[in-house]
Amino acid sequence: MGRHPSRQSSPGTPHLYGAFTEPAGRRGRHRPRVATGFLPNRHRRRGGRPASVPAVARSGTGDSESGDDEYALDHHRRAAALCRAEPLADLTGDWAERTRRNLEEELLAAALDRIDLELQRGNHADVLRELSDLTERHPQDQRPVERLMMALYRCGRQTEALEMYRRTHGLLVEETGTEPGPGLRQLQQQILRSDPALLRVPGTQLSVDRSPHTLPHDPRVFVGRDEELQQLMDMVPTIRERGPAGPPSTSTVTVITLDGMAGVGKTALAVRLAHHLAEHFPDGQMFLSLHAHDPRQQPLDPADALDTLLRMIGLPATRVPRALDERAALWRSELAASRAILVLDDAAGHEQVRPLLPASAGCLVIVTSRRRLTGLHDSWPLSLDVLPVQDATALFTGIAGAGRAEAGDDVREVVERCGRLPLAVGMVASG
Repeated sequence: MGRHPSRQSSPGTPHLYGAFTEPAGRRGRHRPRVATGFLPNRHRRRGGRPASVPAVARSGTGDSESGDDEYALDHHRRAAALCRAEPLADLTGDWAERTRRNLEEELLAAALDRIDLELQRGNHADVLRELSDLTERHPQDQRPVERLMMALYRCGRQTEALEMYRRTHGLLVEETGTEPGPGLRQLQQQILRSDPALLRVPGTQLSVDRSPHTLPHDPRVFVGRDEELQQLMDMVPTIRERGPAGPPSTSTVTVITLDGMAGVGKTALAVRLAHHLAEHFPDGQMFLSLHAHDPRQQPLDPADALDTLLRMIGLPATRVPRALDERAALWRSELAASRAILVLDDAAGHEQVRPLLPASAGCLVIVTSRRRLTGLHDSWPLSLDVLPVQDATALFTGIAGAGRAEAGDDVREVVERCGRLPLAVGMVASG
Protein backbone atom coordinates (compact mmCIF):
# COMPACT_ATOMS: atom_id res chain seq x y z
CA MET A 1 0.00 0.00 0.00
CA GLY A 2 1.06 3.59 -0.43
CA ARG A 3 3.07 3.11 -3.61
CA HIS A 4 1.88 2.95 -7.17
CA PRO A 5 2.59 -0.44 -8.74
CA SER A 6 5.75 -0.40 -10.79
CA ARG A 7 5.29 0.98 -14.28
CA GLN A 8 8.23 -1.13 -15.46
CA SER A 9 6.60 -4.52 -14.95
CA SER A 10 6.44 -6.96 -17.80
CA PRO A 11 3.51 -6.91 -20.25
CA GLY A 12 1.93 -9.99 -18.71
CA THR A 13 2.04 -8.74 -15.13
CA PRO A 14 -1.37 -7.85 -13.71
CA HIS A 15 -1.75 -4.55 -11.86
CA LEU A 16 -3.84 -4.47 -8.72
CA TYR A 17 -6.70 -2.22 -9.59
CA GLY A 18 -8.37 -2.31 -6.22
CA ALA A 19 -7.97 0.34 -3.52
CA PHE A 20 -4.58 1.85 -2.93
CA THR A 21 -3.21 5.32 -2.24
CA GLU A 22 -0.77 7.49 -4.08
CA PRO A 23 0.76 10.92 -3.46
CA ALA A 24 -1.41 13.86 -4.43
CA GLY A 25 -0.27 17.45 -4.36
CA ARG A 26 2.65 19.28 -2.82
CA ARG A 27 1.59 18.70 0.77
CA GLY A 28 2.50 15.05 0.53
CA ARG A 29 -0.96 13.95 1.51
CA HIS A 30 -2.30 10.71 0.10
CA ARG A 31 -5.63 10.20 -1.59
CA PRO A 32 -7.30 6.88 -2.27
CA ARG A 33 -7.30 5.61 -5.83
CA VAL A 34 -10.35 3.59 -6.85
CA ALA A 35 -10.82 0.69 -9.22
CA THR A 36 -12.59 -2.59 -9.56
CA GLY A 37 -10.38 -5.58 -10.27
CA PHE A 38 -7.10 -6.92 -11.61
CA LEU A 39 -6.26 -5.32 -14.95
CA PRO A 40 -3.50 -6.85 -17.09
CA ASN A 41 -1.08 -4.38 -18.61
CA ARG A 42 -2.69 -4.69 -22.06
CA HIS A 43 -5.71 -2.75 -20.69
CA ARG A 44 -3.93 0.58 -20.24
CA ARG A 45 -4.61 4.20 -21.00
CA ARG A 46 -2.20 6.33 -22.90
CA GLY A 47 0.68 7.26 -20.66
CA GLY A 48 0.86 3.82 -19.09
CA ARG A 49 -1.92 4.10 -16.48
CA PRO A 50 -4.23 1.10 -16.15
CA ALA A 51 -7.73 1.44 -17.65
CA SER A 52 -10.69 0.86 -15.36
CA VAL A 53 -13.27 -1.85 -15.90
CA PRO A 54 -16.03 0.71 -16.58
CA ALA A 55 -13.72 2.39 -19.11
CA VAL A 56 -13.26 -0.87 -21.00
CA ALA A 57 -17.02 -1.43 -20.91
CA ARG A 58 -17.72 2.12 -22.10
CA SER A 59 -15.38 1.45 -25.01
CA GLY A 60 -17.61 -1.49 -25.91
CA THR A 61 -20.71 0.69 -25.72
CA GLY A 62 -19.11 3.19 -28.09
CA ASP A 63 -18.29 0.42 -30.55
CA SER A 64 -21.90 -0.76 -30.42
CA GLU A 65 -23.23 2.73 -31.08
CA SER A 66 -20.91 2.97 -34.08
CA GLY A 67 -22.43 -0.22 -35.50
CA ASP A 68 -19.55 -2.62 -34.75
CA ASP A 69 -21.48 -5.03 -32.54
CA GLU A 70 -18.92 -7.83 -32.80
CA TYR A 71 -16.09 -5.61 -31.56
CA ALA A 72 -18.37 -4.09 -28.94
CA LEU A 73 -19.29 -7.49 -27.57
CA ASP A 74 -15.61 -8.41 -27.35
CA HIS A 75 -14.91 -5.27 -25.26
CA HIS A 76 -17.87 -6.00 -22.99
CA ARG A 77 -16.78 -9.60 -22.45
CA ARG A 78 -13.25 -8.45 -21.59
CA ALA A 79 -14.64 -5.96 -19.11
CA ALA A 80 -16.85 -8.62 -17.50
CA ALA A 81 -13.87 -10.97 -17.16
CA LEU A 82 -11.92 -8.25 -15.33
CA CYS A 83 -14.60 -7.66 -12.72
CA ARG A 84 -14.04 -10.39 -10.14
CA ALA A 85 -14.94 -8.85 -6.78
CA GLU A 86 -16.96 -6.17 -5.03
CA PRO A 87 -15.50 -2.69 -5.62
CA LEU A 88 -13.68 -1.22 -2.60
CA ALA A 89 -14.55 -4.26 -0.54
CA ASP A 90 -11.94 -3.42 2.13
CA LEU A 91 -12.85 0.25 2.59
CA THR A 92 -15.48 1.75 4.86
CA GLY A 93 -16.96 5.21 5.32
CA ASP A 94 -19.36 7.47 3.46
CA TRP A 95 -17.01 8.20 0.59
CA ALA A 96 -16.25 4.52 0.01
CA GLU A 97 -19.94 3.57 0.19
CA ARG A 98 -20.96 6.33 -2.21
CA THR A 99 -18.21 5.47 -4.67
CA ARG A 100 -18.98 1.76 -4.41
CA ARG A 101 -22.64 2.40 -5.31
CA ASN A 102 -21.64 4.49 -8.30
CA LEU A 103 -19.22 1.85 -9.54
CA GLU A 104 -21.76 -0.95 -9.06
CA GLU A 105 -24.32 1.00 -11.09
CA GLU A 106 -21.76 1.50 -13.87
CA LEU A 107 -20.91 -2.18 -13.84
CA LEU A 108 -24.58 -3.19 -13.91
CA ALA A 109 -25.26 -0.87 -16.85
CA ALA A 110 -22.27 -2.33 -18.69
CA ALA A 111 -23.45 -5.88 -17.95
CA LEU A 112 -26.92 -5.09 -19.30
CA ASP A 113 -25.43 -3.57 -22.45
CA ARG A 114 -23.41 -6.73 -22.98
CA ILE A 115 -26.41 -8.97 -22.32
CA ASP A 116 -28.43 -7.01 -24.88
CA LEU A 117 -25.77 -7.76 -27.47
CA GLU A 118 -25.77 -11.44 -26.48
CA LEU A 119 -29.54 -11.58 -26.86
CA GLN A 120 -29.30 -9.95 -30.28
CA ARG A 121 -26.91 -12.71 -31.34
CA GLY A 122 -29.30 -15.42 -30.14
CA ASN A 123 -27.21 -16.44 -27.11
CA HIS A 124 -30.29 -16.62 -24.88
CA ALA A 125 -29.35 -19.78 -23.01
CA ASP A 126 -25.82 -18.48 -22.34
CA VAL A 127 -27.01 -15.49 -20.26
CA LEU A 128 -29.68 -17.20 -18.15
CA ARG A 129 -27.46 -17.90 -15.14
CA GLU A 130 -25.96 -14.41 -15.09
CA LEU A 131 -29.38 -12.78 -15.37
CA SER A 132 -30.68 -14.93 -12.53
CA ASP A 133 -27.77 -13.76 -10.38
CA LEU A 134 -28.42 -10.12 -11.31
CA THR A 135 -32.10 -10.37 -10.37
CA GLU A 136 -31.10 -11.83 -6.99
CA ARG A 137 -28.58 -9.05 -6.33
CA HIS A 138 -30.88 -6.27 -7.60
CA PRO A 139 -34.37 -7.56 -6.76
CA GLN A 140 -36.15 -4.21 -7.28
CA ASP A 141 -34.39 -3.35 -10.52
CA GLN A 142 -36.71 -4.24 -13.39
CA ARG A 143 -34.01 -4.12 -16.08
CA PRO A 144 -32.46 -7.54 -15.39
CA VAL A 145 -35.94 -8.99 -14.79
CA GLU A 146 -37.10 -7.88 -18.23
CA ARG A 147 -34.08 -9.41 -19.92
CA LEU A 148 -34.39 -12.63 -17.93
CA MET A 149 -38.04 -12.97 -18.94
CA MET A 150 -37.07 -12.46 -22.58
CA ALA A 151 -34.25 -15.01 -22.40
CA LEU A 152 -36.48 -17.59 -20.68
CA TYR A 153 -39.21 -17.12 -23.27
CA ARG A 154 -36.78 -17.48 -26.17
CA CYS A 155 -35.51 -20.69 -24.59
CA GLY A 156 -39.04 -22.10 -24.63
CA ARG A 157 -39.57 -21.60 -20.88
CA GLN A 158 -42.70 -19.46 -21.03
CA THR A 159 -44.07 -20.61 -17.66
CA GLU A 160 -40.87 -19.62 -15.86
CA ALA A 161 -40.85 -16.23 -17.59
CA LEU A 162 -44.38 -15.53 -16.35
CA GLU A 163 -43.48 -16.78 -12.87
CA MET A 164 -40.58 -14.28 -12.80
CA TYR A 165 -43.05 -11.49 -13.55
CA ARG A 166 -45.39 -12.68 -10.80
CA ARG A 167 -42.58 -12.73 -8.24
CA THR A 168 -41.35 -9.28 -9.25
CA HIS A 169 -44.86 -7.87 -9.15
CA GLY A 170 -45.41 -9.23 -5.64
CA LEU A 171 -42.05 -7.91 -4.42
CA LEU A 172 -42.63 -4.40 -5.76
CA VAL A 173 -46.14 -4.17 -4.36
CA GLU A 174 -45.06 -5.47 -0.95
CA GLU A 175 -41.87 -3.45 -0.51
CA THR A 176 -42.51 -0.24 -2.45
CA GLY A 177 -46.27 -0.14 -3.01
CA THR A 178 -45.78 0.25 -6.76
CA GLU A 179 -46.65 -1.80 -9.83
CA PRO A 180 -44.10 -2.95 -12.43
CA GLY A 181 -43.33 -0.39 -15.10
CA PRO A 182 -45.06 -0.27 -18.49
CA GLY A 183 -42.21 -2.08 -20.23
CA LEU A 184 -42.41 -5.10 -17.94
CA ARG A 185 -46.21 -5.16 -18.08
CA GLN A 186 -46.18 -5.05 -21.87
CA LEU A 187 -43.64 -7.88 -22.01
CA GLN A 188 -45.86 -10.02 -19.77
CA GLN A 189 -48.82 -9.47 -22.12
CA GLN A 190 -46.71 -10.34 -25.15
CA ILE A 191 -45.56 -13.57 -23.49
CA LEU A 192 -49.14 -14.47 -22.54
CA ARG A 193 -50.26 -14.25 -26.17
CA SER A 194 -47.03 -15.78 -27.56
CA ASP A 195 -46.29 -12.70 -29.63
CA PRO A 196 -43.94 -13.70 -32.52
CA ALA A 197 -42.30 -10.27 -32.26
CA LEU A 198 -40.53 -11.43 -29.09
CA LEU A 199 -38.54 -13.92 -31.15
CA ARG A 200 -37.58 -11.35 -33.78
CA VAL A 201 -34.15 -9.75 -33.59
CA PRO A 202 -34.31 -6.42 -35.50
CA GLY A 203 -31.94 -6.12 -38.42
CA THR A 204 -30.81 -9.74 -38.39
CA GLN A 205 -31.18 -12.54 -40.88
CA LEU A 206 -30.25 -16.18 -40.94
CA SER A 207 -26.80 -17.02 -39.62
CA VAL A 208 -25.46 -18.15 -42.99
CA ASP A 209 -23.85 -15.83 -45.52
CA ARG A 210 -25.87 -17.48 -48.28
CA SER A 211 -29.44 -18.66 -47.85
CA PRO A 212 -29.83 -22.46 -47.57
CA HIS A 213 -31.25 -24.18 -50.64
CA THR A 214 -31.67 -27.88 -49.88
CA LEU A 215 -34.77 -28.73 -51.90
CA PRO A 216 -34.58 -31.83 -54.13
CA HIS A 217 -34.64 -31.18 -57.87
CA ASP A 218 -37.97 -30.25 -59.34
CA PRO A 219 -39.31 -33.38 -61.12
CA ARG A 220 -38.39 -33.41 -64.82
CA VAL A 221 -41.84 -34.71 -65.71
CA PHE A 222 -44.71 -33.47 -63.60
CA VAL A 223 -48.19 -34.16 -64.94
CA GLY A 224 -51.55 -33.24 -63.48
CA ARG A 225 -52.27 -31.77 -60.04
CA ASP A 226 -52.95 -28.39 -61.65
CA GLU A 227 -56.06 -27.83 -59.57
CA GLU A 228 -54.36 -28.92 -56.36
CA LEU A 229 -51.30 -26.78 -57.07
CA GLN A 230 -53.40 -23.67 -57.63
CA GLN A 231 -55.40 -24.39 -54.50
CA LEU A 232 -52.20 -24.67 -52.47
CA MET A 233 -50.75 -21.46 -53.89
CA ASP A 234 -53.95 -19.63 -52.98
CA MET A 235 -53.41 -20.69 -49.36
CA VAL A 236 -50.11 -18.78 -49.13
CA PRO A 237 -50.52 -15.14 -48.00
CA THR A 238 -47.76 -13.87 -50.31
CA ILE A 239 -49.56 -15.33 -53.33
CA ARG A 240 -53.06 -14.46 -52.17
CA GLU A 241 -52.17 -10.77 -52.41
CA ARG A 242 -51.82 -11.22 -56.17
CA GLY A 243 -54.25 -14.06 -56.81
CA PRO A 244 -57.75 -15.20 -55.93
CA ALA A 245 -59.06 -14.34 -52.49
CA GLY A 246 -58.33 -16.83 -49.78
CA PRO A 247 -58.65 -17.17 -46.03
CA PRO A 248 -57.83 -14.12 -43.91
CA SER A 249 -54.14 -13.44 -43.29
CA THR A 250 -52.83 -14.31 -39.85
CA SER A 251 -49.80 -13.29 -37.82
CA THR A 252 -48.60 -16.89 -37.60
CA VAL A 253 -46.61 -19.17 -39.85
CA THR A 254 -48.51 -20.70 -42.77
CA VAL A 255 -48.59 -24.51 -42.51
CA ILE A 256 -49.84 -26.70 -45.38
CA THR A 257 -50.30 -30.43 -44.82
CA LEU A 258 -50.52 -32.97 -47.66
CA ASP A 259 -51.79 -36.44 -46.79
CA GLY A 260 -52.52 -39.57 -48.78
CA MET A 261 -51.48 -43.14 -49.31
CA ALA A 262 -47.91 -44.21 -50.08
CA GLY A 263 -46.83 -43.36 -53.63
CA VAL A 264 -49.66 -40.91 -54.32
CA GLY A 265 -47.20 -38.09 -55.05
CA LYS A 266 -47.17 -36.04 -51.84
CA THR A 267 -43.43 -35.34 -51.89
CA ALA A 268 -43.37 -34.49 -55.59
CA LEU A 269 -46.22 -32.00 -55.16
CA ALA A 270 -44.61 -30.44 -52.05
CA VAL A 271 -41.29 -29.99 -53.85
CA ARG A 272 -43.05 -28.62 -56.94
CA LEU A 273 -44.93 -26.08 -54.81
CA ALA A 274 -41.74 -25.04 -52.98
CA HIS A 275 -39.91 -24.44 -56.27
CA HIS A 276 -42.85 -22.43 -57.60
CA LEU A 277 -42.82 -20.17 -54.53
CA ALA A 278 -39.05 -19.92 -54.02
CA GLU A 279 -38.78 -16.35 -55.32
CA HIS A 280 -41.22 -15.17 -52.65
CA PHE A 281 -39.10 -16.69 -49.85
CA PRO A 282 -35.56 -15.37 -50.45
CA ASP A 283 -34.13 -16.36 -47.06
CA GLY A 284 -34.03 -20.05 -47.87
CA GLN A 285 -35.81 -23.17 -49.07
CA MET A 286 -35.12 -26.20 -46.88
CA PHE A 287 -36.07 -29.87 -47.11
CA LEU A 288 -35.93 -32.41 -44.29
CA SER A 289 -37.13 -36.00 -44.34
CA LEU A 290 -38.59 -37.16 -41.03
CA HIS A 291 -38.40 -40.85 -42.06
CA ALA A 292 -41.72 -41.93 -40.55
CA HIS A 293 -42.00 -44.86 -42.98
CA ASP A 294 -38.39 -45.44 -43.98
CA PRO A 295 -37.56 -49.14 -43.36
CA ARG A 296 -33.86 -48.31 -43.27
CA GLN A 297 -33.97 -46.08 -40.17
CA GLN A 298 -36.07 -44.93 -37.25
CA PRO A 299 -38.33 -41.86 -37.47
CA LEU A 300 -36.35 -38.71 -36.80
CA ASP A 301 -36.67 -37.48 -33.22
CA PRO A 302 -37.75 -33.79 -32.99
CA ALA A 303 -34.58 -32.89 -31.08
CA ASP A 304 -32.39 -34.50 -33.76
CA ALA A 305 -34.45 -32.82 -36.47
CA LEU A 306 -33.87 -29.42 -34.86
CA ASP A 307 -30.15 -30.12 -34.57
CA THR A 308 -30.08 -30.80 -38.32
CA LEU A 309 -32.14 -27.70 -39.13
CA LEU A 310 -30.04 -25.39 -36.96
CA ARG A 311 -26.85 -26.60 -38.57
CA MET A 312 -28.52 -26.33 -41.97
CA ILE A 313 -28.88 -22.57 -41.45
CA GLY A 314 -25.26 -22.24 -40.38
CA LEU A 315 -25.20 -22.48 -36.59
CA PRO A 316 -22.06 -24.17 -35.25
CA ALA A 317 -22.66 -27.31 -33.24
CA THR A 318 -21.31 -25.59 -30.12
CA ARG A 319 -24.26 -23.15 -30.17
CA VAL A 320 -26.96 -25.84 -30.41
CA PRO A 321 -28.51 -26.42 -26.96
CA ARG A 322 -29.18 -29.94 -25.68
CA ALA A 323 -32.78 -29.59 -24.51
CA LEU A 324 -35.60 -29.93 -27.04
CA ASP A 325 -37.41 -26.81 -25.79
CA GLU A 326 -34.26 -24.70 -26.04
CA ARG A 327 -33.50 -25.98 -29.54
CA ALA A 328 -37.06 -25.20 -30.62
CA ALA A 329 -36.87 -21.69 -29.16
CA LEU A 330 -33.51 -21.04 -30.82
CA TRP A 331 -34.91 -22.28 -34.15
CA ARG A 332 -37.89 -19.93 -33.85
CA SER A 333 -35.58 -17.07 -32.91
CA GLU A 334 -33.23 -17.65 -35.85
CA LEU A 335 -36.10 -17.65 -38.34
CA ALA A 336 -38.13 -14.90 -36.65
CA ALA A 337 -37.29 -12.15 -39.16
CA SER A 338 -37.01 -14.42 -42.17
CA ARG A 339 -39.03 -15.44 -45.20
CA ALA A 340 -38.22 -19.09 -45.77
CA ILE A 341 -39.84 -22.32 -46.97
CA LEU A 342 -39.48 -25.53 -44.97
CA VAL A 343 -40.61 -28.87 -46.42
CA LEU A 344 -41.01 -31.59 -43.76
CA ASP A 345 -41.43 -34.86 -45.62
CA ASP A 346 -42.90 -38.14 -44.35
CA ALA A 347 -44.07 -37.03 -40.91
CA ALA A 348 -45.32 -39.57 -38.38
CA GLY A 349 -47.71 -37.18 -36.62
CA HIS A 350 -48.21 -33.70 -35.25
CA GLU A 351 -46.05 -34.44 -32.19
CA GLN A 352 -43.04 -34.86 -34.46
CA VAL A 353 -43.81 -31.71 -36.44
CA ARG A 354 -44.95 -29.13 -33.89
CA PRO A 355 -41.51 -28.39 -32.30
CA LEU A 356 -40.09 -27.76 -35.80
CA LEU A 357 -42.52 -24.99 -36.74
CA PRO A 358 -41.13 -21.44 -37.02
CA ALA A 359 -43.12 -18.61 -35.47
CA SER A 360 -42.61 -16.04 -38.21
CA ALA A 361 -45.58 -15.10 -40.38
CA GLY A 362 -43.07 -14.80 -43.23
CA CYS A 363 -42.34 -18.53 -43.27
CA LEU A 364 -44.13 -21.34 -45.09
CA VAL A 365 -44.08 -24.95 -43.88
CA ILE A 366 -45.22 -27.81 -46.13
CA VAL A 367 -45.70 -31.14 -44.36
CA THR A 368 -46.34 -34.49 -46.02
CA SER A 369 -47.73 -37.50 -44.16
CA ARG A 370 -49.66 -40.68 -44.82
CA ARG A 371 -52.14 -39.66 -42.16
CA ARG A 372 -54.12 -36.47 -41.77
CA LEU A 373 -52.43 -34.31 -39.15
CA THR A 374 -55.51 -33.17 -37.28
CA GLY A 375 -53.37 -32.12 -34.31
CA LEU A 376 -51.97 -29.16 -36.30
CA HIS A 377 -55.06 -27.04 -35.75
CA ASP A 378 -53.93 -23.96 -37.70
CA SER A 379 -52.79 -25.85 -40.79
CA TRP A 380 -54.36 -25.99 -44.24
CA PRO A 381 -54.92 -29.69 -45.07
CA LEU A 382 -55.18 -31.21 -48.52
CA SER A 383 -55.75 -34.92 -49.16
CA LEU A 384 -54.38 -36.36 -52.40
CA ASP A 385 -56.07 -39.11 -54.40
CA VAL A 386 -54.66 -41.20 -57.24
CA LEU A 387 -54.24 -39.54 -60.63
CA PRO A 388 -57.05 -39.52 -63.18
CA VAL A 389 -56.47 -42.03 -66.02
CA GLN A 390 -55.62 -39.29 -68.50
CA ASP A 391 -52.96 -37.73 -66.25
CA ALA A 392 -51.51 -41.12 -65.29
CA THR A 393 -51.20 -42.02 -68.98
CA ALA A 394 -49.54 -38.69 -69.78
CA LEU A 395 -47.10 -39.23 -66.92
CA PHE A 396 -46.18 -42.68 -68.22
CA THR A 397 -45.55 -41.52 -71.78
CA GLY A 398 -43.70 -38.42 -70.60
CA ILE A 399 -41.24 -40.52 -68.59
CA ALA A 400 -40.93 -43.41 -71.03
CA GLY A 401 -40.57 -41.14 -74.03
CA ALA A 402 -42.64 -40.90 -77.18
CA GLY A 403 -40.52 -43.50 -78.97
CA ARG A 404 -41.14 -46.15 -76.32
CA ALA A 405 -44.79 -45.67 -75.53
CA GLU A 406 -47.77 -44.12 -77.17
CA ALA A 407 -51.03 -43.34 -75.45
CA GLY A 408 -53.45 -46.19 -75.98
CA ASP A 409 -55.24 -49.08 -74.39
CA ASP A 410 -51.99 -50.85 -73.45
CA VAL A 411 -50.68 -47.84 -71.55
CA ARG A 412 -54.01 -47.30 -69.86
CA GLU A 413 -53.98 -50.92 -68.72
CA VAL A 414 -50.47 -50.51 -67.32
CA VAL A 415 -51.33 -47.38 -65.32
CA GLU A 416 -54.48 -49.05 -64.01
CA ARG A 417 -52.38 -51.99 -62.82
CA CYS A 418 -50.15 -49.40 -61.08
CA GLY A 419 -53.23 -48.13 -59.25
CA ARG A 420 -52.69 -44.77 -60.98
CA LEU A 421 -50.15 -44.00 -58.25
CA PRO A 422 -47.51 -41.57 -59.59
CA LEU A 423 -44.63 -43.37 -57.89
CA ALA A 424 -45.55 -46.78 -59.34
CA VAL A 425 -46.28 -45.33 -62.77
CA GLY A 426 -42.93 -43.57 -62.82
CA MET A 427 -41.02 -46.71 -61.77
CA VAL A 428 -42.63 -48.84 -64.48
CA ALA A 429 -42.17 -46.16 -67.14
CA SER A 430 -38.47 -45.87 -66.27
CA GLY A 431 -37.89 -49.63 -66.44
